[in-house]
Amino acid sequence: MMNAISLRAVFRSLFSLRGKLVLSFVGLTLAVALVSLGFAWYGGRQSGEKLASQMASQVTARIAAHVREYTREAELIAGSAMASVDSGALAVNDAASWERYLWQATKVSELASYTYVGTEQGLFVGVERTSGSTNAHIRVRTPQDTELRSFDAAGVGDRSQPVLQQTVKYDPRERGWYKQAKAAGVPIFTEPYMSASKKIPVVTYAMPLRGAGGEFLGAVAVDFTLAKMSAYLQKLPPSESGAVVLKSAKGMTLATSEYSAPRPGNDIDPNVKSTLVARLDAIERAQDASPVWIENGTVFSLMPVDGAIKGSVAVGIPAADIWASARESMWHALLLSGLLTLVAIGVGAGWVNSVVRDLSALRRAAKQFESGNPISGLPVKRTDEIGTLARAFASMSSRVTSELRSSRSRIEIGQLEQKKAEETHRLALASSQEERRRLAAVVDVAQECIAIVAADGKISYANPAFAVELRMPAEALVGARLDDLLVNRRADGIDAVTRIHDATQRGEVVRETVVMRRADTTSVHIELTFNPVRNAEGRASELAVIGRNVTDAVERTDQLEREAKIDPITQLYRRDPMLDALQDRVRAEPDTAFSLLFIDLDGFKQINDRYGHDAGDLVLAEIGASILHHIREGDVAARFGGDEFVVALQDDSHEVIAHTVAERLIAAISGIARAKYKDIDLSASVGVASFPHDSRSVSTLVRYADQAMYVAKRSGGASWRSWRKESPRSAAHDNDVVVSITKRSRDSA
Repeated sequence: MMNAISLRAVFRSLFSLRGKLVLSFVGLTLAVALVSLGFAWYGGRQSGEKLASQMASQVTARIAAHVREYTREAELIAGSAMASVDSGALAVNDAASWERYLWQATKVSELASYTYVGTEQGLFVGVERTSGSTNAHIRVRTPQDTELRSFDAAGVGDRSQPVLQQTVKYDPRERGWYKQAKAAGVPIFTEPYMSASKKIPVVTYAMPLRGAGGEFLGAVAVDFTLAKMSAYLQKLPPSESGAVVLKSAKGMTLATSEYSAPRPGNDIDPNVKSTLVARLDAIERAQDASPVWIENGTVFSLMPVDGAIKGSVAVGIPAADIWASARESMWHALLLSGLLTLVAIGVGAGWVNSVVRDLSALRRAAKQFESGNPISGLPVKRTDEIGTLARAFASMSSRVTSELRSSRSRIEIGQLEQKKAEETHRLALASSQEERRRLAAVVDVAQECIAIVAADGKISYANPAFAVELRMPAEALVGARLDDLLVNRRADGIDAVTRIHDATQRGEVVRETVVMRRADTTSVHIELTFNPVRNAEGRASELAVIGRNVTDAVERTDQLEREAKIDPITQLYRRDPMLDALQDRVRAEPDTAFSLLFIDLDGFKQINDRYGHDAGDLVLAEIGASILHHIREGDVAARFGGDEFVVALQDDSHEVIAHTVAERLIAAISGIARAKYKDIDLSASVGVASFPHDSRSVSTLVRYADQAMYVAKRSGGASWRSWRKESPRSAAHDNDVVVSITKRSRDSA
């Protein structure tokens, strides 16, 4: 009997809240620990091999990138030589200037071992340096000789120590590098080959030299060895037992991580290479195969190399180098995980037991509160959330008991106050409605545009005058956004609405003139006054808007401004607005070039004298229209007074556009005169000045163009001149200003 009671007690304890929490926590902790151990055990070796694979791929990529960077210095030397020939610093067939250039080029280069040049006339100059030596070998063949002479020189022009006692027959034009550069027409790299003198791999970079007309003049070439590549590979061991091999596209071994000087041929010296290097040297992979693979416990990576050296880089890393150390770390992690699991189980079981004990006390107190008995205190001595809950529960019980006693009287008082408030609200509403009816009657007959705009920008009311002004029903205005009725939202809408909102929120009255859109697609200028309407809290909840039509006043103002800027006869700018526009352009874009044309009519006075000033005005009007026809949008033209005109051509850094426009305007002006007055010889003289080349001052630029125009006029007219400043001379002579000799004669037609 006792055993049965004890067994039931055990089962009851297991299925209680305490038992469920303890069993769940322990089971979850053990499950997480076992799964973590399993993944760590079974994934350790695979993770090590994957890490080795990633290391091999990264090392291969670094080597391939280094090979591409390795050849840029040779390109820089040859390219600089070509630039010097183009600029005239190097004479193509001058052996002395080539010797100075090549001496300096090999002196500053760390990679180029031999730099030389050959020309179509048979000139050959070569400079070869030995690492660590200040001297250099100089080889020279002049166009007049057929032999190649060699010297061990301490400086440019040193011929005191000839290397060969007898001369050697040599013609650069018969050499392979010269023929390849001439045939290709572009810079070329030769295939890697073994140097006959140094017995190491060498690559030649050759660049053709061309004249101003594109003709072939010769070729400059740079030899550089791959000895430093092996030294670089030795500094990048992928692992303790790993190896790297660099091979050319034809299978020549160029560099390895085992030694610094590869031997000729396709094989590496068997006395110095390891087994892994031998395996890498013999790798052959299909083009569609994976660039990284694992074979017999070794991770291999094969990556192509582009650029001057076309070939491949192979890397081998024994997987054991990586996951051997990872395996030891894995065992340590497993042991630490087990210990932490045991500690977590013990701490968790104690914490769960404490929580369940206090929760049971709260459950008993809740049953006591449910029966209507007040709670004086709880046996829960905690400072966490459970303790806070217990104290709040006891306090709530005390407050609820007190509130129940006084709730009845508060309800009765509240009902009485509610009835009084409802009556007061009814009387106030009736008074407010009567006042609104009277106000609406006044607003409806007002001549001004009146509207109410809500806080969201929508119109809640518009009077008939507003609807008539916009030629749409008042019902269509209600609900529309005020800024949607503006023609230009960016200029008149967004900035104005934002400014109005900010000002009215501060309680200010704002007045703005805007362009509003009518229902018949026309527009009208309206001056709107915005008055904030405040609510009971004192905030601006609405805007009262009053407007009036100011279209006539705005149009009169625009017409006056236009008449002040535009010449009424030619429809071009007047003098002062033109100068102001140029000053604004210079301030806004101080480094943007433009050309200035100063035009003066030759023979125009004859038209006024013979046919009257009205005829002269008609000719000026046609000339103004012709100038506008021949310039682009963004160019500026003005009548400076009488028969003088000025044109500013934008984005004209070399006056190419200015010269073309000047010629066309001269022809057009002459054509206008011949079409109407055959007895009048009307033409134009044009002066050209350039900003900022001639001057950065607008007034000075106008004066220079005017001076150039007078030179054109003195030379017979019907032509243009460009102003140019030469070296300083005496200011007392007119020769301080020299005009270019460029001239276009009058159209013979």
